[in-house]
Amino acid sequence: MSLDDTLSDAEILVRIKEIEKISFERVGQHIAIDAIALINKRSSSEKFLNALDKILLNSKKPVILASSDPKTIESALKKCSDKKPLVYAADPNNLKDMCAIAKAYKTPLALKAKNLEELDKLSQEAGGLGIEEIVLDPGSETLHGALNDLTQIRRLGLKRNYRPFGFPVIMFIKNTNKHQTVIDSCTFIAKYSGIIVLDSIEEDVLLPIITMRQNIYTDPQKPVTVEPKLYEFGSCDKNSPVMVTTNFSLTFYTVSPEIEASGHSAYLLVTDSEGMSVLTAWAAEKFTPEIIADSMKKIELENIVSHKKIIIPGYVAVLSGKLEDVSGWQVLVGPKEASGIPKYLKEVWK
Repeated sequence: MSLDDTLSDAEILVRIKEIEKISFERVGQHIAIDAIALINKRSSSEKFLNALDKILLNSKKPVILASSDPKTIESALKKCSDKKPLVYAADPNNLKDMCAIAKAYKTPLALKAKNLEELDKLSQEAGGLGIEEIVLDPGSETLHGALNDLTQIRRLGLKRNYRPFGFPVIMFIKNTNKHQTVIDSCTFIAKYSGIIVLDSIEEDVLLPIITMRQNIYTDPQKPVTVEPKLYEFGSCDKNSPVMVTTNFSLTFYTVSPEIEASGHSAYLLVTDSEGMSVLTAWAAEKFTPEIIADSMKKIELENIVSHKKIIIPGYVAVLSGKLEDVSGWQVLVGPKEASGIPKYLKEVWK
């Protein structure tokens, strides 16, 4: 998130507070702004350094020092080099000075160019000057141009093992239009930008961008999961209903809010499906009557509730007969969608 030195002292503090306030949980993961980019827009370094002091005093987030003036950057690094800030940016006019400063203070250095040819030359020269931690900015002016530049950088870096482009990329969102800001940001997230600096701090802009990042940057071989166990919602007793689902985190965090919203106390039995959703786990034989019955037995569910009824997801109604046979419990078929849980618990559960 950007913060520029043209703001007043009071506005700087408000901005820092707004950035710190952006923090929420989605599908069990804590999400927040990752860094503050301090932008040097004044000719004097005094306001820049003053703003930096306020950031360091009021936030623990990493800092990006954005100034083309080597003296300003060096003065700033004297205050915070121990935090390893990203120095932004070296260009053809200040490359040697910036590289010397980055090397002396052992900080990563961003390189900014007008096109890929110039960026290639800068990267090679910076590498020759002993800079190993590099971030690239192709200086793209349009969304189409940025998409093309990002694609070329990543292809050359990965497919051709071209070392000057084998570094992460930083992109600054320059649009003032909310919708275009979201479009640009999501495009850069999907197409290889490692760092995106935004100016807009509105939640309706940030939420889709952060959600997009969270959905893309996950390991498909290690699905996000929750612990397989019996969860309680509300003040459960022996008469409370028991629902069952898989341990895929998106499923759990879709189902659990609906149980809470129903106003009805209930248990949710989460089985180990290796992080697969209900239908995927069923198709892969990771959500079977035997697995569900075994989970019920392990937690001694018969000692927790007295009614011997269990509710399965509507999409796997086919499991009901076999589950009754192997568990000895009455199996009720619940709604197909999580949104139907409140109505089901209020009107169907007996």
